[in-house]
Amino acid sequence: MREYEFKKYLEGQGLCFNGVVARLYWCKRVERDFGLDLEGIAKSETEMQKLRSAVYDNEKYTWRQRRNFPNGLKKYFEFVNGYELPRLSRNNL
Repeated sequence: MREYEFKKYLEGQGLCFNGVVARLYWCKRVERDFGLDLEGIAKSETEMQKLRSAVYDNEKYTWRQRRNFPNGLKKYFEFVNGYELPRLSRNNL
């Protein structure tokens, strides 16, 4: 993950300090827990949707984490690709 650039992107989106820190934490936590680098995953819409679904289905996380972590991933996808990731469609995975 390009942490510094992502942080600057989030700040440019008008997020407050806590919002920026939360999204960075969510993305770093997913990278650590799944042992991957978001940079490669974020280049593929399909791979990012699969990761978001895996996070949402992971019972290791609390219900709040399962809701928040995929939102951080969605924001990272937007940062990398310049457009918003479509809503998660569980039928297409």
